[in-house]
Amino acid sequence: MSENEEEVKEVFEYEVNGTIYTQRKMRLGQVKQMNRLFNDLELPSTVTAISMFTTFGGKLPEVMAIVLCKKGAELKDKNLKELEIEFETHADMDIGFQVVQDFFDCNPIASYFTQMTGVFQKLMLANQAPE
Repeated sequence: MSENEEEVKEVFEYEVNGTIYTQRKMRLGQVKQMNRLFNDLELPSTVTAISMFTTFGGKLPEVMAIVLCKKGAELKDKNLKELEIEFETHADMDIGFQVVQDFFDCNPIASYFTQMTGVFQKLMLANQAPE
């Protein structure tokens, strides 16, 4: 592994209310769900612990419902609303924030951004009119 490559953990597990949930690298459907969730998100002008808690704290059950899946179950079979209620009722803040921290360990967002930027640059070059 080179210096710039980070080791990506494949699976994280969490127990909530006696059920084991797993988190893996996001699938495209989950990306779509996250985009919808954060579509209207307004970031605070001043980043403080309170502003971050206010902005993201209320979204933790929804984020968890999107990124977690019951161990052994298929993503396509989960009910987001039921999971959100389960996490609102039984998950604590420690698990919620651990899920978010682990999300960045199993989804190399910076790498995805770099890849996306490269794709857009190629598209722009391909769309330039020949001189």
